[in-house]
Amino acid sequence: MKKSIIGVLSLSLALSVLPVSTTNVVQAATKEVKYETCKELNKVYKNGVRSSKDVKNAVYSKKNKKTTYKNTSAAVSANLYKLNIHLDNDKDKIACEKNN
Repeated sequence: MKKSIIGVLSLSLALSVLPVSTTNVVQAATKEVKYETCKELNKVYKNGVRSSKDVKNAVYSKKNKKTTYKNTSAAVSANLYKLNIHLDNDKDKIACEKNN
């Protein structure tokens, strides 16, 4: 009887701790960071970060001397973009985009 009570108490204690640990891991994985360089940002966000899903990549053609707008697969996060706005050199609301 004592062994079964101890077993139940151990199991309930383990289960009560589990959700807290998982929550901390998820919060750590989604923490938004200010990066110093595009190289650092692109290690985590391969195609850059854009401020909203409607933003398109502005590509300037030296040959035509025109700017065209193309779809992008950059990650969408307004807060992350605001933290890294200093990395958006062409001011098209996409930081560290890769021109494919």
